[in-house]
Amino acid sequence: FEDALKRRHIPYQILSGFSFYERKETKDMICYMRLVVNPADDLALKRIINEPKRGIGATTLGKLETLAKVKGQSLFETLSQEEVIYSLPAKVSAAVKELMDVMKLCREEKENLRVSDIYDNLLVKTGYMKALEDENTLEAESRIENLLDFKSFIYGFEEEKANAGEPATLEEFLERVATDSDTDKYDDESGKVTLMTMHSAKGLEFPVVFMPGMEDGLFPGHRALDREDGLEEERRLCYVGMTRAKERLFLTSAAYRVLYGHGEYTRESAFLRELDKSLLDEAGDTIYEPSRRTNNRLGVDTGSLDGYNENPPFRPYNFDPLKYAKQSVKEAAAGRGEEFMQGDQVTHGKFGHGIVVDSDAKTVTVVFEEAGTKKL
Repeated sequence: FEDALKRRHIPYQILSGFSFYERKETKDMICYMRLVVNPADDLALKRIINEPKRGIGATTLGKLETLAKVKGQSLFETLSQEEVIYSLPAKVSAAVKELMDVMKLCREEKENLRVSDIYDNLLVKTGYMKALEDENTLEAESRIENLLDFKSFIYGFEEEKANAGEPATLEEFLERVATDSDTDKYDDESGKVTLMTMHSAKGLEFPVVFMPGMEDGLFPGHRALDREDGLEEERRLCYVGMTRAKERLFLTSAAYRVLYGHGEYTRESAFLRELDKSLLDEAGDTIYEPSRRTNNRLGVDTGSLDGYNENPPFRPYNFDPLKYAKQSVKEAAAGRGEEFMQGDQVTHGKFGHGIVVDSDAKTVTVVFEEAGTKKL
């Protein structure tokens, strides 16, 4: 919603939380991507050199900066030199070398990879996501959710460029996210759209309220049944959100949603199905028919009102989109280690269909139908 409001030049404010672009993990990954485009960006390198922890303290970093200045180089150039890397303690040296290798690989392959592919590589091969998983805390899990949600934003950018018949470049993507995103303090007279969580809405009232994402697995969330009172707590939150509206209340759901970079058909929220339909002004493509208990946009059984449904094709509480997204990111970054033979027909995420004309242990040369010959 932040991105959509920005692109439409609609002023907004965020209540009780950081702007998406101001979150630490988002800033870290943007700095990683900035380094792929411009390795001379010392500010970006200084931010991520110890994210995740690589044993480089302030003293060591200060010495490296001084050395770079003496040599008249960027910090990245200095750290790329073997004699500098191996002058560091063994564990630090290994971690720094691994970081530099990943950054160099992403730079070399930048023109051959989609923005989302580069992001997957950075997220996994720098160890950033693993470090958060190893923390095994609710805060770390929330940060992982934010990082994977950022990938949905990247997919949206790539799709937008594809629809316009233009290449989606990392440079242009970084230009888009470089806009000023300072958060404002809440001002109910500002005339701005106010973005907030259900929790932070308690005690406030507004003439018009929008509650998007009214889908099983999202609200109520897929973890709602992990606790005995989970579904009831979500239902109370839904009531809080609805009663914030003084004049107009919009309840919306997407028939198809990209969550954490993964697209999935959805089912309308159990909470929507519990509402008295005589109180609703229905709009959009969905019409509710209580006698059939169906979601007519998909024509399938929606299950009972409390969200349980043991019948395919939908089992919303048994599907964990975050777990799926983490696994798919790791698989994408790892590659599949396939062997290619001359004459093989292949499909590339960025260049489309082609035929292999040569290959060795490390590279594959492909003639693509539209992009011509590429060595990958």
